[in-house]
Amino acid sequence: MPETKLEGFDEFAKDAERMQKELPEQTRLASIEFAAQWVSAAQSNTHTQQQMMAAAELQSGSSGEGAQIICNSPLFYGSEFGGQGRPETMQFPPFQGQRGYWFYPARRANEEQFALIWEKAIDNAMSSWDRRG
Repeated sequence: MPETKLEGFDEFAKDAERMQKELPEQTRLASIEFAAQWVSAAQSNTHTQQQMMAAAELQSGSSGEGAQIICNSPLFYGSEFGGQGRPETMQFPPFQGQRGYWFYPARRANEEQFALIWEKAIDNAMSSWDRRG
């Protein structure tokens, strides 16, 4: 029986191997950029003194395989989610559940911009397979 050769298969196999190696690094870099932009957007989305103080403590960085956002402010949860359910949380605005006041709303307001970060990472990882150029 004659041997069947798929045209372009060897190139595809090499490109797939490169994509498999490149994708984790590209998504790691994208997560770091994503976290930094989310922190910046959240810091710009503050309205009260408590929110500004909590946002000043926000930091983004690499956690090895991806990114992390850290906030060491004791005001973070009260300024983001509210309080007033107990006497010790009366200094915060009313509790709004998971909706948030400034941190998560900043994420939702920038959803399209953040999605572009991930799309760019995927495109970068798959660039060796892009035969349009």
